[in-house]
Amino acid sequence: MRMGTGLQNKLLEAMSMQLPCITSPLAAKPLVEAEQHQAVASCGHTSEFVEEIERLLTNENHYQQLAEAGYHYVHQFYDWQSAVQKLEDLLKS
Repeated sequence: MRMGTGLQNKLLEAMSMQLPCITSPLAAKPLVEAEQHQAVASCGHTSEFVEEIERLLTNENHYQQLAEAGYHYVHQFYDWQSAVQKLEDLLKS
């Protein structure tokens, strides 16, 4: 991604399935505390993506930590109950 706006749902979906995510700073920007929950590689530097992919493939502990952190992040900040509650509140007002 070189340009874009809003939250990338494909990123949240992958994180919710306990898949470690490597993304660009642009895609990660809308996420709160994104660096604690996903690997962020600069979209201008292919070598950073390659290094992170290699690290995930060779370091099971890193893979699991990233996968679990993303999973917990999505379930903490983007669960259905809070999303539905916000919608109900908007419809009531």
